[in-house]
Amino acid sequence: MARSYRTFSFQPGVITPEGTVKVCENLRLKPDGTLATAYPPGVMMEGCSQWKFLGTSLLSDGSSLVLLCNSCSIGVKYDDCVVEVGKLPSEPRCITFDGDDVVISTDKGMCRLHRMVDDVTHEDSWTCTLPSGELPGLHFTVVDRGIISVPTEGVTFAKSYEKWGSRLAIADIRSLSASLKEAYLRLTSTIADAGDFSQPVAVRYKLRDINGKLLFTGPVTVITAQGRGWQGMDGMTARVHADSDGYFTHADSMSLSMRRFTLAIDLPGNREEYETAVDGIYAEVYVLPQLHPFDASTNAEYRLSTTPGEEAMTVWLPGATLGRAPLTSRLTRNLMLAPAYMEQHEIKIATITHPFTRRPRRVEIPIPDSCSELHRTASDDNAAWRAMSYKVATDSEMLGIRLGNPHSFSAGCVCRSGRNVVWGNIRRTPFKGFDLNSLSTGDITVPVTRASIRVTLTGIDGKEIQVVRDMSAMASDGLFIASDTLSPMVMYPDPSASLIEVRIERQDGSVGETSIHLTPSADRRCAISLSPSLSPLTLTATDIPFAPYTADNASEYMPSTTGIANPATPDTIIGALDCCNGGSITNIIPAWQANASWDYGAGRFYIMASSGIYGLAADCTAVNRMKSSLIDPRGSVLSHCAVMTPHGVAALAGGDLILLKGTHGQTLLHYVTASAIGYSNSHDELWLPETYGVTICQLTHGASTYRRPDINIRSLLQTATEILMIDDVGRMRVSSTEDMLADVQIRWEGHISHPIYATEWLDIDMEGDNMDLSVILNTYDRVVSRAHITGSMHHQTGLRIIGPIRDSHRLLVAGTVRGSFIMRRMTLRFNDKNPVSGFL
Repeated sequence: MARSYRTFSFQPGVITPEGTVKVCENLRLKPDGTLATAYPPGVMMEGCSQWKFLGTSLLSDGSSLVLLCNSCSIGVKYDDCVVEVGKLPSEPRCITFDGDDVVISTDKGMCRLHRMVDDVTHEDSWTCTLPSGELPGLHFTVVDRGIISVPTEGVTFAKSYEKWGSRLAIADIRSLSASLKEAYLRLTSTIADAGDFSQPVAVRYKLRDINGKLLFTGPVTVITAQGRGWQGMDGMTARVHADSDGYFTHADSMSLSMRRFTLAIDLPGNREEYETAVDGIYAEVYVLPQLHPFDASTNAEYRLSTTPGEEAMTVWLPGATLGRAPLTSRLTRNLMLAPAYMEQHEIKIATITHPFTRRPRRVEIPIPDSCSELHRTASDDNAAWRAMSYKVATDSEMLGIRLGNPHSFSAGCVCRSGRNVVWGNIRRTPFKGFDLNSLSTGDITVPVTRASIRVTLTGIDGKEIQVVRDMSAMASDGLFIASDTLSPMVMYPDPSASLIEVRIERQDGSVGETSIHLTPSADRRCAISLSPSLSPLTLTATDIPFAPYTADNASEYMPSTTGIANPATPDTIIGALDCCNGGSITNIIPAWQANASWDYGAGRFYIMASSGIYGLAADCTAVNRMKSSLIDPRGSVLSHCAVMTPHGVAALAGGDLILLKGTHGQTLLHYVTASAIGYSNSHDELWLPETYGVTICQLTHGASTYRRPDINIRSLLQTATEILMIDDVGRMRVSSTEDMLADVQIRWEGHISHPIYATEWLDIDMEGDNMDLSVILNTYDRVVSRAHITGSMHHQTGLRIIGPIRDSHRLLVAGTVRGSFIMRRMTLRFNDKNPVSGFL
């Protein structure tokens, strides 16, 4: 009689959290439930042991760019080699792309790798531009055009005054005021129509490249007529005359005088030592309408002198007050707003080509006929000032001001998505400050040979930062156009600046110095100081020998700060936010399926930080709406800790593998020791490189994993939906292709649990060619059956189980396979009719 068996079949599977499968190496779970060989990734190139990946991009001609680095060397991958294309001043921290150019962040500033393609051979070449050096400032001065005077009309009183010294009648005050108004308007219009200025003018320059891109903006400087400040404010005295009856009936005319001047700018000319290329650079000069000590809506102020025989009256322009001090204060307060007004209301009066070529020269800048705004009457000028407005910088904008031009920064990570570029883990290096050329005005009396300028700022954390600019007539930023008197307005492009110290040494050996205290401007975009009298600032003489200033701390580390930039100018931050509660940002990645959908079209990002995972809403067109929120408290300290997948953003945080969707995170695996993460779309796998080998998480099958112990990844780069990697022997591999002819070491070990019945057979259904496998079945560490399989097998293999009755067995399949190999099913055969338990 034939013997009957009760059978239990199971599929081998991969490693699961339940722990049934103990080991699964180089065997991948397929959609039909079978295990198949996971072949080693294809080799793209040998000999890359010295290189690490930086990034990849699709170029404008359709080719792909793979960028690598070796310390400070930058290399580009070609078909079969890596070619060094440039050297950086320090090791790269992160990169982003600007068209075919590469923007590289280093601790020494932003560098740019520029690609050029030959029109004939179509071969490309690369130029690495180091952080641009600074050009010397341009020096504003005045060209004196002499004094011009106009007479006022004499005034015949509407009534006769029997005794001189009483108050004037309203009608006479109005006649007197009208005479002064007419004379002042006539005088200022005459001066303006001649192309000259009469009152203090706020002026600045901008440097642009050949394409019109803004390179640098100079400080707002106040230029006056030979340091006179406001003109026309002095009292004018007129003799009063009486008729034959002794009644005072009229006053003489008066003379209103002003010194007129034309703006001029001193250009340094060509010097071979310039750190920045000067070809194509041009300068633009901008001014604000003049502010006049005059108010057409009021009447003149007067004072009567009653000395017998010398009766006279002293008159001030309408709008002034006796003693001038209140008017001076009011005008100074208005002029303090000039830096806030400039961006919206400045008027371009000149364009100067080749400011840094040819010979040193002075360019006079009269008011052009085309600038009708500057040919208005004085009353219209003041009305224009009253109509001006400014926008106060928000906290996000103000933080961005501290990082944007002319300041510099470096970042540890960057993400480009849609219309936004977001930088994270920032180190801020404040601008050294404007040089003495820009800060000084007027003509040179005694040439300055050396100068040192120190600016003190307060950092985000309350600590002081100091930056120093040293200048020498022998260096590329020589002082041959600087004077030893400073502009009445001194500024620094950061509202946190509180002090500027200037020390100079003149050619005659004398030393002068001064300290200037700064206050934030009204719009919170800079810090300024303005002399109340508008007279140039003079330096105090000192007997101490010249010594350059020193700086205590010249940079500020901002690990929890993100900065946003426009993709058109990715290396210029326009807004910033401290977004992760003091944590250190390690990675930024677009939020999964959320770009331009949350928060009124703002881009959405995940911020991976040591303090947790945060969601960031950021848009370069509305930086004041930047905000962040905590999504998951588990921190991440790895630079390659997140990757985009079709299922969500996979991230390593707190020792776990997390899948992020929207504002929620799902834990896939615990106790993950991977040092990076990558995603391969060809098999829907997450690659988790560890110290030895790689753990592969198959997303299609939940949190199931298998191991690749023979692949040790030294550098990893995510490129769209595949992974580029460099292994420990210097081979560059790609996850999307596999070497189907390679010998693969496989190992599978699983635990079979069942009731205490007599098991007699284990059938294994596997198929392959060129196999050299050992199959071992044991229980309680004792081998109960084994087989050695070589060659090809395309049928089931059975192992006889001989020994005492056991409630569990452990199966090990290990060895070498080549070509196709599949493990389909294992079947236990029992000689008992009772039911059995499942495979655990």
